[in-house]
Amino acid sequence: MAPDQEQALTKRWNYLGAGLILLAFAGPGLATLAGWGSAFSVGADFARTLGSLFVLALIAWLVTRKKSDLAKAKARVIVGIVLCVVVGNNIARMAKEEDVAKAFVHEALAFQAQHREKFENLDKRFQEVTVAQYLTAEALISPSGVTAGKAALERFRSLLQERNLLLQTYLSESVALISRVPAGETRAGAESSFGSARETVEKMYKTLDRVQGEQANAIGAILDWAEANNGKLAVHRGELVFSSAEQQQELQALVARLQAAEHEVNAAVDEAQQTEAVMTENRDRLKEEVGEFLAK
Repeated sequence: MAPDQEQALTKRWNYLGAGLILLAFAGPGLATLAGWGSAFSVGADFARTLGSLFVLALIAWLVTRKKSDLAKAKARVIVGIVLCVVVGNNIARMAKEEDVAKAFVHEALAFQAQHREKFENLDKRFQEVTVAQYLTAEALISPSGVTAGKAALERFRSLLQERNLLLQTYLSESVALISRVPAGETRAGAESSFGSARETVEKMYKTLDRVQGEQANAIGAILDWAEANNGKLAVHRGELVFSSAEQQQELQALVARLQAAEHEVNAAVDEAQQTEAVMTENRDRLKEEVGEFLAK
């Protein structure tokens, strides 16, 4: 080949190689126009592409350092092709990952709404159970009042058990939901978020179960005491009249136990409400972000 022809051909190969390399760097940015990726992912892809270019360019230089300029130009084209293939695969993977993420988000939103409704219905049933009305002086001296109080207390305890079962079902089904997501960024992100939220939720309900369980036991002890003292008590102007000082001291100790339990319940409920407020704020913010993501 004549020197001038080889020089012209070398230029064309150099131009083609440079164009392919530029295309590889521009690929992630162009992908965002199609709704794939973000500014963050473009920056990360740029860094990865730059690293790949350094490695490939080094290999090409080592292979062609003693060869002609035309051979070096062709090596640049090969480097550009390989870079484009790598970037193209990354874009394809990113597009697939976004499809996986959108499918998971739709399923997760439906799942959360379903379980939120169950917890809200359970909370309404908790509010319907009122045991305090059976701790009045009139109710405690009445066998029917004590019986009704024990029945209400059993409903409260059964609701505590139901809440614990509902929580465990929610947690186990959450794990199953995430485990069905193909391995990748979406699954890793879901596992990380769920792990943190699970720890918070379990701690909150564990505290509530403990203090409300003790509250139920304290109420049950008073009702048992009233049942054991049936016929030994009277009521005058809305207050109990005791048959002995020992009897009065027994009830005072039981009431003190209940008051201490109620104090812990109030503190736990306040803390739970604060936790729920933070979780609601995070959920609303996430819902906004999810809406933007799904609209892409």
